[in-house]
Amino acid sequence: MSLFSSEDIFLVSGASRSIGKSIVYKLLEEGAKVAAIARSAEGLEQMKNESPAPENVFVYPADLTDTASIVPLVKRVVAECGRLKGMVHCAGILQTISFGSLKNRDKELFELNFHAGAELARGFSDRKACVGKGSGVVFISSIASEKAFPGGAVYAASKGAVNSLTLSLAGELAPRGIRVNAVLPGFVKTDMLDEMVQLHGEEILAKLDAQYPLGMGEPEDVAETVAFVLSDKAKWMTGSLIKIDGGGTLV
Repeated sequence: MSLFSSEDIFLVSGASRSIGKSIVYKLLEEGAKVAAIARSAEGLEQMKNESPAPENVFVYPADLTDTASIVPLVKRVVAECGRLKGMVHCAGILQTISFGSLKNRDKELFELNFHAGAELARGFSDRKACVGKGSGVVFISSIASEKAFPGGAVYAASKGAVNSLTLSLAGELAPRGIRVNAVLPGFVKTDMLDEMVQLHGEEILAKLDAQYPLGMGEPEDVAETVAFVLSDKAKWMTGSLIKIDGGGTLV
């Protein structure tokens, strides 16, 4: 039996590639419809056309670093697609910046990783936007918020802020039956990892893989967890920071 019905509509940011795309595909496979947000219109169209149910994907190209536009965007999605069952904030930037080189380079990272997610949740939690009881929010955080790596101070801080937001919103929205959780992946095989290989060479793959007792994960591993957390099977789960890292935080 599928986790969702055709009446269930989810909003997913960062939907055109990697983990976000896998989340969209998993939700579609489980019977839902998806409003997909990403910066690249071309990437969204390609994702939609390659998806298991293109007719159930509605694309919304947007630059989420323009945080003032986010709540109006959510209102547009609701007007065109209907009230939302859930949302996933997956859009994000991974940058390694030495602490001495910070200056103002952290602004865009925080805008997308944290502020954009907060604004999406603000728009989603409006009583006219979501279905209320039984709906859910999932933020894609990172184990970097709990496990340090060189040059990761700003990225880790942005994801730590996401974790704190998750806990605060979970308490605030629980009386309305809206659940809020975060999924904290380790390094998975995504476009971000490809960019790291270009910067540091192939040897980074072996180094990273050795840090995970179960090996590095795939985007689909994260998508499976997200779909479960959004479903009614997780109806008693809120305020959870869910690690999915192949044992990476154990070593």
